[in-house]
Amino acid sequence: IYFIYFSNLLASRDQTIKRWTFHGMQLLDVIDTIGSPITHMIISTDDTFIIVSCDNTTVQVKSLVTGSDIHNLEGHISEVTSLSMSNDSICCYVGCSNSNIYVYNLRSRALLRTLTHHDSSVNDLYMSADDCFLFSAAEVNFLFEYLFF
Repeated sequence: IYFIYFSNLLASRDQTIKRWTFHGMQLLDVIDTIGSPITHMIISTDDTFIIVSCDNTTVQVKSLVTGSDIHNLEGHISEVTSLSMSNDSICCYVGCSNSNIYVYNLRSRALLRTLTHHDSSVNDLYMSADDCFLFSAAEVNFLFEYLFF
């Protein structure tokens, strides 16, 4: 018996984002205009945008207030494995399975730079509080194998 971990199993298969309040644990609203299962999402520090990556490799920028589409970030060519954002909410960092990190301007949606210093899928990104450093971690490529008797 073989067990293979697929990161997209953690995706939102119903293609929605639900907003909850901690006051009474009530569902406030649902953003349901995604169009593909969701794999990752982050919220801008100024509470303006929600950035959503999907199974179909799209990265969508939506209004956090209305849920409406603002634009998509285009230029990356493989599965999105991680997202991060600058603390000033100007840049979005997209880690991908092709070992690259794509740097976008959120306002203009321009692809500013591609960072290519990993040997495998970028599985985590973190921006320092002062916006001076981006930390990235790459995935170890291995297969879990379990044998049951």
